[in-house]
Amino acid sequence: MGASRLLAGLVCIGLFAVGCADSTDSEIDATDLNLDYDTADGPSLPAPPPDSTCALIQRGTLGSVQDSDFSYGNGNWAAGSYPFSWTGPSPYDHWSAYQFDLSVVPAGASITAAVFSTYVSWNADSATVRAHRILGAWNESTNWAGFTGNGASTNWDAAVLGSFDAGGWGWRSIDVTTAAQKWHGGQWANHGLLLEEDPVKLHNYFTSEASLSQRPNLWVCWSAGAPACGEPGDSCNALNPCCDGICNDGVCPGGGGGGEGGGGGGPVCANPGETCNALTPCCSGLCNDGVCPGGGGGGGGGGVGECGAIGSGCSADADCCGGSCFDGACIATDVCVAVDTYGACDPSNPCCDGGHCVVDTCFPLEDISTCATAGGSCDPDNGLWCCWGMQCNANGTCE
Repeated sequence: MGASRLLAGLVCIGLFAVGCADSTDSEIDATDLNLDYDTADGPSLPAPPPDSTCALIQRGTLGSVQDSDFSYGNGNWAAGSYPFSWTGPSPYDHWSAYQFDLSVVPAGASITAAVFSTYVSWNADSATVRAHRILGAWNESTNWAGFTGNGASTNWDAAVLGSFDAGGWGWRSIDVTTAAQKWHGGQWANHGLLLEEDPVKLHNYFTSEASLSQRPNLWVCWSAGAPACGEPGDSCNALNPCCDGICNDGVCPGGGGGGEGGGGGGPVCANPGETCNALTPCCSGLCNDGVCPGGGGGGGGGGVGECGAIGSGCSADADCCGGSCFDGACIATDVCVAVDTYGACDPSNPCCDGGHCVVDTCFPLEDISTCATAGGSCDPDNGLWCCWGMQCNANGTCE
Protein backbone atom coordinates (compact mmCIF):
# COMPACT_ATOMS: atom_id res chain seq x y z
CA MET A 1 0.00 0.00 0.00
CA GLY A 2 3.03 2.31 0.07
CA ALA A 3 2.63 2.84 3.81
CA SER A 4 6.38 3.46 4.14
CA ARG A 5 5.84 6.81 2.45
CA LEU A 6 3.44 8.03 5.13
CA LEU A 7 4.42 10.71 7.58
CA ALA A 8 3.71 10.40 11.27
CA GLY A 9 0.82 12.65 12.24
CA LEU A 10 -0.60 16.12 11.97
CA VAL A 11 1.04 19.18 13.53
CA CYS A 12 -1.21 21.95 14.91
CA ILE A 13 0.14 25.41 14.19
CA GLY A 14 -0.88 28.85 15.55
CA LEU A 15 -4.63 29.34 15.77
CA PHE A 16 -5.21 25.90 14.31
CA ALA A 17 -3.94 24.40 17.56
CA VAL A 18 -7.53 24.54 18.79
CA GLY A 19 -8.66 20.97 19.35
CA CYS A 20 -5.24 19.25 19.40
CA ALA A 21 -4.68 16.18 21.52
CA ASP A 22 -4.00 17.79 24.92
CA SER A 23 -7.30 19.25 26.10
CA THR A 24 -6.15 22.28 28.11
CA ASP A 25 -6.69 26.03 28.00
CA SER A 26 -3.39 26.36 26.10
CA GLU A 27 -4.99 24.75 23.05
CA ILE A 28 -6.51 28.11 22.10
CA ASP A 29 -3.84 30.54 20.97
CA ALA A 30 -5.17 34.10 20.59
CA THR A 31 -1.85 35.71 19.67
CA ASP A 32 -2.74 35.89 15.98
CA LEU A 33 -6.34 37.04 16.45
CA ASN A 34 -6.97 40.69 15.60
CA LEU A 35 -9.04 42.38 18.30
CA ASP A 36 -8.80 45.83 16.73
CA TYR A 37 -11.17 45.69 13.77
CA ASP A 38 -13.16 48.88 13.34
CA THR A 39 -16.77 47.71 13.37
CA ALA A 40 -18.42 51.08 13.93
CA ASP A 41 -20.94 50.17 11.27
CA GLY A 42 -23.19 47.37 12.50
CA PRO A 43 -24.77 44.62 10.41
CA SER A 44 -27.02 45.58 7.51
CA LEU A 45 -30.60 45.04 8.64
CA PRO A 46 -33.85 45.22 6.68
CA ALA A 47 -36.38 47.98 7.21
CA PRO A 48 -38.64 47.33 10.23
CA PRO A 49 -41.96 45.72 9.23
CA PRO A 50 -44.94 48.13 9.34
CA ASP A 51 -46.43 48.82 12.79
CA SER A 52 -43.61 46.93 14.52
CA THR A 53 -41.40 47.68 17.50
CA CYS A 54 -37.78 46.54 17.10
CA ALA A 55 -34.91 45.94 19.52
CA LEU A 56 -31.31 44.73 19.32
CA ILE A 57 -30.62 41.94 21.82
CA GLN A 58 -26.90 42.02 22.55
CA ARG A 59 -24.86 41.65 25.72
CA GLY A 60 -24.20 45.13 27.09
CA THR A 61 -26.96 46.63 24.96
CA LEU A 62 -30.21 44.87 25.86
CA GLY A 63 -31.22 41.48 27.18
CA SER A 64 -29.34 38.32 28.11
CA VAL A 65 -27.06 36.48 25.64
CA GLN A 66 -25.04 33.26 25.87
CA ASP A 67 -22.44 32.03 23.38
CA SER A 68 -19.69 29.42 23.38
CA ASP A 69 -17.45 27.16 21.31
CA PHE A 70 -18.04 23.39 21.49
CA SER A 71 -15.53 20.77 20.34
CA TYR A 72 -14.27 17.37 21.41
CA GLY A 73 -10.82 18.96 21.31
CA ASN A 74 -11.79 21.34 24.15
CA GLY A 75 -11.98 18.33 26.47
CA ASN A 76 -13.42 19.23 29.86
CA TRP A 77 -12.79 22.94 29.34
CA ALA A 78 -15.88 25.16 28.87
CA ALA A 79 -15.14 27.92 26.30
CA GLY A 80 -18.01 30.24 27.29
CA SER A 81 -15.67 32.88 28.76
CA TYR A 82 -13.44 33.05 25.67
CA PRO A 83 -13.78 36.02 23.22
CA PHE A 84 -13.82 33.77 20.13
CA SER A 85 -15.61 30.72 18.79
CA TRP A 86 -15.07 28.58 15.68
CA THR A 87 -16.66 26.42 13.00
CA GLY A 88 -14.70 23.77 11.12
CA PRO A 89 -11.80 21.48 12.08
CA SER A 90 -8.55 22.25 13.92
CA PRO A 91 -8.23 19.22 13.73
CA TYR A 92 -11.34 18.32 15.74
CA ASP A 93 -14.51 19.91 14.43
CA HIS A 94 -15.87 22.98 16.23
CA TRP A 95 -19.38 24.41 16.54
CA SER A 96 -20.41 27.93 17.64
CA ALA A 97 -23.53 28.19 19.82
CA TYR A 98 -25.70 31.23 20.64
CA GLN A 99 -28.81 31.82 22.75
CA PHE A 100 -30.79 35.07 23.03
CA ASP A 101 -33.36 35.70 25.76
CA LEU A 102 -36.59 36.84 24.07
CA SER A 103 -38.27 38.10 27.24
CA VAL A 104 -37.94 41.61 25.82
CA VAL A 105 -40.80 40.68 23.45
CA PRO A 106 -44.14 41.17 25.28
CA ALA A 107 -46.26 38.11 25.97
CA GLY A 108 -48.99 37.82 23.34
CA ALA A 109 -47.09 39.92 20.80
CA SER A 110 -46.38 38.53 17.32
CA ILE A 111 -42.75 38.52 16.13
CA THR A 112 -42.62 40.03 12.63
CA ALA A 113 -38.86 39.83 11.95
CA ALA A 114 -35.69 38.43 13.52
CA VAL A 115 -32.13 38.58 12.16
CA PHE A 116 -29.11 36.93 13.80
CA SER A 117 -25.71 38.56 13.16
CA THR A 118 -22.17 37.53 14.05
CA TYR A 119 -18.82 39.14 13.26
CA VAL A 120 -16.40 36.98 11.25
CA SER A 121 -12.70 37.48 12.00
CA TRP A 122 -9.74 37.18 9.56
CA ASN A 123 -10.74 34.35 7.24
CA ALA A 124 -9.12 33.99 3.82
CA ASP A 125 -11.10 30.90 2.75
CA SER A 126 -14.62 30.88 1.41
CA ALA A 127 -16.99 28.30 2.95
CA THR A 128 -20.71 27.93 3.60
CA VAL A 129 -21.63 28.13 7.29
CA ARG A 130 -25.07 26.81 8.27
CA ALA A 131 -27.31 27.62 11.25
CA HIS A 132 -29.34 24.97 13.10
CA ARG A 133 -31.74 24.93 16.04
CA ILE A 134 -30.17 23.63 19.28
CA LEU A 135 -32.35 20.97 20.91
CA GLY A 136 -31.13 20.79 24.52
CA ALA A 137 -30.28 23.14 27.36
CA TRP A 138 -26.74 24.51 27.76
CA ASN A 139 -24.95 27.57 29.13
CA GLU A 140 -21.51 29.13 28.99
CA SER A 141 -20.29 26.76 31.72
CA THR A 142 -21.22 23.69 29.64
CA ASN A 143 -18.33 21.69 28.17
CA TRP A 144 -18.31 19.40 25.12
CA ALA A 145 -19.51 16.29 26.97
CA GLY A 146 -22.29 18.25 28.66
CA PHE A 147 -23.43 19.76 25.37
CA THR A 148 -23.54 16.49 23.44
CA GLY A 149 -24.32 14.11 26.29
CA ASN A 150 -21.07 12.34 25.29
CA GLY A 151 -22.62 11.78 21.87
CA ALA A 152 -21.63 13.25 18.53
CA SER A 153 -23.41 16.58 18.20
CA THR A 154 -26.84 15.12 18.77
CA ASN A 155 -27.89 18.36 20.43
CA TRP A 156 -28.95 20.17 17.25
CA ASP A 157 -31.55 19.71 14.55
CA ALA A 158 -30.39 18.77 11.05
CA ALA A 159 -32.75 21.26 9.37
CA VAL A 160 -30.89 24.37 8.19
CA LEU A 161 -32.32 27.71 9.37
CA GLY A 162 -30.10 29.72 7.01
CA SER A 163 -26.50 30.11 5.88
CA PHE A 164 -23.77 32.57 4.92
CA ASP A 165 -20.32 32.61 3.29
CA ALA A 166 -17.67 33.01 6.00
CA GLY A 167 -14.92 34.12 3.60
CA GLY A 168 -13.33 37.50 4.31
CA TRP A 169 -14.28 39.33 7.48
CA GLY A 170 -17.11 41.46 8.87
CA TRP A 171 -20.75 41.03 9.79
CA ARG A 172 -22.72 38.02 8.54
CA SER A 173 -26.47 37.75 9.09
CA ILE A 174 -29.20 35.10 8.86
CA ASP A 175 -32.98 35.63 8.86
CA VAL A 176 -34.28 33.53 11.75
CA THR A 177 -37.81 34.94 11.91
CA THR A 178 -39.55 31.56 11.88
CA ALA A 179 -37.32 30.21 14.66
CA ALA A 180 -37.84 33.31 16.82
CA GLN A 181 -41.61 33.07 16.34
CA LYS A 182 -41.59 29.46 17.53
CA TRP A 183 -39.28 30.20 20.45
CA HIS A 184 -41.48 33.06 21.59
CA GLY A 185 -44.71 31.17 20.93
CA GLY A 186 -43.58 28.08 22.84
CA GLN A 187 -43.65 25.67 19.90
CA TRP A 188 -39.87 25.28 20.29
CA ALA A 189 -37.85 25.50 23.50
CA ASN A 190 -35.46 28.43 23.13
CA HIS A 191 -32.05 26.77 23.35
CA GLY A 192 -30.69 29.03 20.62
CA LEU A 193 -28.89 28.27 17.39
CA LEU A 194 -25.66 26.59 16.31
CA LEU A 195 -23.27 27.35 13.44
CA GLU A 196 -21.41 24.58 11.59
CA GLU A 197 -19.62 23.97 8.31
CA ASP A 198 -18.14 21.03 6.42
CA PRO A 199 -15.00 19.61 8.11
CA VAL A 200 -12.63 21.19 5.59
CA LYS A 201 -11.93 24.86 6.48
CA LEU A 202 -11.78 26.70 9.83
CA HIS A 203 -13.51 30.02 10.58
CA ASN A 204 -13.52 32.28 13.63
CA TYR A 205 -16.10 34.63 15.22
CA PHE A 206 -16.15 37.21 18.01
CA THR A 207 -18.29 36.33 21.03
CA SER A 208 -19.97 38.41 23.75
CA GLU A 209 -16.63 38.59 25.59
CA ALA A 210 -15.20 40.76 22.78
CA SER A 211 -15.71 44.54 22.53
CA LEU A 212 -19.31 45.75 22.30
CA SER A 213 -19.05 46.71 18.62
CA GLN A 214 -18.10 43.11 17.70
CA ARG A 215 -20.57 41.09 19.78
CA PRO A 216 -23.19 38.79 18.21
CA ASN A 217 -26.74 40.05 18.32
CA LEU A 218 -30.35 39.32 17.46
CA TRP A 219 -32.45 42.07 15.91
CA VAL A 220 -36.09 41.29 16.64
CA CYS A 221 -39.31 43.11 15.74
CA TRP A 222 -42.85 42.50 16.98
CA SER A 223 -46.38 43.84 16.82
CA ALA A 224 -49.39 43.52 19.07
CA GLY A 225 -51.70 40.64 18.25
CA ALA A 226 -51.98 36.89 18.34
CA PRO A 227 -48.73 34.90 18.67
CA ALA A 228 -47.34 33.00 15.69
CA CYS A 229 -49.30 29.88 14.83
CA GLY A 230 -47.89 26.37 14.80
CA GLU A 231 -47.01 24.33 11.72
CA PRO A 232 -47.57 20.56 11.31
CA GLY A 233 -45.83 18.64 14.08
CA ASP A 234 -45.48 21.63 16.43
CA SER A 235 -46.86 21.58 19.97
CA CYS A 236 -50.15 23.42 20.40
CA ASN A 237 -52.62 24.57 23.05
CA ALA A 238 -55.13 27.38 23.61
CA LEU A 239 -52.35 29.98 23.75
CA ASN A 240 -50.35 28.49 20.88
CA PRO A 241 -52.83 27.58 18.13
CA CYS A 242 -52.07 25.76 14.89
CA CYS A 243 -52.12 27.71 11.62
CA ASP A 244 -55.00 25.57 10.34
CA GLY A 245 -56.95 26.05 13.56
CA ILE A 246 -56.84 22.36 14.51
CA CYS A 247 -54.92 21.16 17.57
CA ASN A 248 -54.99 17.36 17.73
CA ASP A 249 -54.08 16.06 21.19
CA GLY A 250 -51.46 18.78 21.72
CA VAL A 251 -49.85 18.50 18.28
CA CYS A 252 -50.62 20.35 15.04
CA PRO A 253 -51.74 17.69 12.52
CA GLY A 254 -49.67 16.93 9.41
CA GLY A 255 -50.67 17.77 5.86
CA GLY A 256 -53.06 16.08 3.51
CA GLY A 257 -50.73 15.93 0.50
CA GLY A 258 -53.58 15.49 -1.94
CA GLY A 259 -55.81 13.58 0.45
CA GLU A 260 -53.23 11.49 2.30
CA GLY A 261 -53.18 11.49 6.12
CA GLY A 262 -53.97 14.85 7.56
CA GLY A 263 -57.41 14.25 9.02
CA GLY A 264 -59.26 16.37 6.44
CA GLY A 265 -58.56 20.09 7.23
CA GLY A 266 -54.82 20.00 7.78
CA PRO A 267 -52.51 22.13 5.62
CA VAL A 268 -51.63 20.67 2.22
CA CYS A 269 -48.11 19.28 1.89
CA ALA A 270 -46.02 18.70 -1.25
CA ASN A 271 -45.35 15.27 -2.75
CA PRO A 272 -42.01 13.92 -4.09
CA GLY A 273 -40.73 15.99 -7.02
CA GLU A 274 -42.90 19.00 -6.18
CA THR A 275 -41.61 22.44 -5.19
CA CYS A 276 -41.37 23.09 -1.45
CA ASN A 277 -40.69 25.98 0.91
CA ALA A 278 -41.59 27.10 4.43
CA LEU A 279 -45.23 27.67 3.47
CA THR A 280 -45.53 24.47 1.44
CA PRO A 281 -43.64 21.76 3.32
CA CYS A 282 -43.00 18.28 1.98
CA CYS A 283 -45.18 15.49 3.31
CA SER A 284 -41.93 13.70 4.21
CA GLY A 285 -40.76 16.72 6.23
CA LEU A 286 -37.58 17.08 4.12
CA CYS A 287 -37.27 19.89 1.56
CA ASN A 288 -34.10 19.26 -0.47
CA ASP A 289 -32.89 22.41 -2.26
CA GLY A 290 -36.46 23.58 -2.95
CA VAL A 291 -37.75 20.21 -4.17
CA CYS A 292 -39.37 17.39 -2.20
CA PRO A 293 -37.13 14.32 -2.36
CA GLY A 294 -38.69 11.31 -3.96
CA GLY A 295 -37.60 7.93 -2.60
CA GLY A 296 -34.73 6.03 -4.00
CA GLY A 297 -32.03 7.36 -1.66
CA GLY A 298 -28.68 5.92 -2.68
CA GLY A 299 -28.90 7.70 -6.02
CA GLY A 300 -27.09 10.79 -4.90
CA GLY A 301 -29.67 13.11 -6.43
CA GLY A 302 -30.19 10.89 -9.45
CA GLY A 303 -33.62 12.33 -10.27
CA VAL A 304 -35.79 15.38 -9.69
CA GLY A 305 -36.26 15.87 -5.97
CA GLU A 306 -34.13 12.87 -5.03
CA CYS A 307 -31.30 13.03 -2.56
CA GLY A 308 -28.85 10.39 -1.44
CA ALA A 309 -28.30 8.79 1.93
CA ILE A 310 -24.96 8.93 3.76
CA GLY A 311 -22.44 6.97 1.69
CA SER A 312 -24.11 7.49 -1.69
CA GLY A 313 -22.35 9.20 -4.57
CA CYS A 314 -22.71 12.97 -5.03
CA SER A 315 -21.36 16.02 -6.79
CA ALA A 316 -22.88 18.77 -4.58
CA ASP A 317 -24.34 19.18 -1.07
CA ALA A 318 -27.88 19.29 -2.53
CA ASP A 319 -27.40 15.69 -3.68
CA CYS A 320 -27.25 14.52 -0.05
CA CYS A 321 -30.19 14.12 2.35
CA GLY A 322 -29.20 16.04 5.46
CA GLY A 323 -25.46 15.64 4.88
CA SER A 324 -22.66 17.15 2.81
CA CYS A 325 -20.76 16.08 -0.30
CA PHE A 326 -17.02 15.47 0.20
CA ASP A 327 -14.67 13.48 -2.03
CA GLY A 328 -17.66 12.36 -4.13
CA ALA A 329 -19.65 10.81 -1.27
CA CYS A 330 -22.44 12.00 1.04
CA ILE A 331 -20.88 12.28 4.49
CA ALA A 332 -22.21 12.89 8.00
CA THR A 333 -20.96 16.26 9.29
CA ASP A 334 -21.69 15.78 13.00
CA VAL A 335 -18.84 13.34 13.69
CA CYS A 336 -15.29 12.96 12.42
CA VAL A 337 -12.18 10.84 12.96
CA ALA A 338 -8.90 12.51 13.91
CA VAL A 339 -6.50 12.31 10.98
CA ASP A 340 -3.41 12.08 13.18
CA THR A 341 -4.57 8.78 14.63
CA TYR A 342 -4.96 7.00 11.27
CA GLY A 343 -8.36 5.87 12.55
CA ALA A 344 -10.92 3.79 10.68
CA CYS A 345 -13.27 5.91 8.58
CA ASP A 346 -16.32 5.74 6.35
CA PRO A 347 -18.93 8.31 5.16
CA SER A 348 -20.69 8.09 8.54
CA ASN A 349 -17.37 8.79 10.26
CA PRO A 350 -15.42 11.06 7.88
CA CYS A 351 -11.96 12.41 8.58
CA CYS A 352 -11.54 15.67 10.50
CA ASP A 353 -9.68 18.67 9.08
CA GLY A 354 -10.43 17.74 5.49
CA GLY A 355 -8.30 14.60 5.67
CA HIS A 356 -9.01 11.91 3.09
CA CYS A 357 -10.46 8.48 3.82
CA VAL A 358 -8.37 6.02 1.82
CA VAL A 359 -8.45 2.22 2.22
CA ASP A 360 -10.88 2.87 5.10
CA THR A 361 -8.23 4.84 7.04
CA CYS A 362 -7.86 8.59 7.73
CA PHE A 363 -4.64 10.04 6.32
CA PRO A 364 -3.40 13.59 7.01
CA LEU A 365 -3.18 15.99 4.10
CA GLU A 366 0.62 15.91 4.13
CA ASP A 367 0.44 12.14 3.55
CA ILE A 368 -2.24 12.13 0.87
CA SER A 369 -3.14 15.54 -0.57
CA THR A 370 -6.07 14.23 -2.61
CA CYS A 371 -7.82 11.07 -3.73
CA ALA A 372 -9.84 10.06 -6.78
CA THR A 373 -13.62 9.64 -6.71
CA ALA A 374 -15.67 6.99 -8.54
CA GLY A 375 -14.58 6.72 -12.17
CA GLY A 376 -11.51 8.87 -11.56
CA SER A 377 -7.97 7.94 -12.57
CA CYS A 378 -5.86 6.15 -9.96
CA ASP A 379 -2.33 4.82 -9.57
CA PRO A 380 -1.54 3.71 -5.98
CA ASP A 381 2.07 2.93 -6.85
CA ASN A 382 2.58 6.61 -7.58
CA GLY A 383 0.50 7.98 -4.70
CA LEU A 384 -2.84 8.51 -6.52
CA TRP A 385 -5.29 6.66 -4.29
CA CYS A 386 -9.03 6.09 -4.53
CA CYS A 387 -11.26 7.80 -1.95
CA TRP A 388 -13.11 5.91 0.75
CA GLY A 389 -12.95 2.12 0.28
CA MET A 390 -12.94 2.10 -3.54
CA GLN A 391 -10.50 -0.06 -5.45
CA CYS A 392 -8.27 0.91 -8.38
CA ASN A 393 -9.18 -1.51 -11.18
CA ALA A 394 -6.96 -2.81 -13.94
CA ASN A 395 -8.00 0.08 -16.20
CA GLY A 396 -6.61 2.61 -13.70
CA THR A 397 -9.99 3.96 -12.56
CA CYS A 398 -11.66 3.91 -9.15
CA GLU A 399 -14.67 1.71 -8.60
